[in-house]
Amino acid sequence: MTGPQFQALRNSLGLTQSVLAERFGVSQSQIRNLEASAGDIRHVYALALERIATERVTADLYALLGLLRIDPVEGH
Repeated sequence: MTGPQFQALRNSLGLTQSVLAERFGVSQSQIRNLEASAGDIRHVYALALERIATERVTADLYALLGLLRIDPVEGH
């Protein structure tokens, strides 16, 4: 994952650099530097951001299933 791809994913999740830095336990300038990188960024950061995206999708899916009154285990 490149820096611009990382930034696009962060933006699609509605996370600011500051919020993401806090979640990762790093400084905002480190996030800014990652996003400015044209090459591959550190694997651990890419995996962590992808995990946040997966958690968000899962939470959204469960919320939608709840609104539709569908049990995610039983399917109805």
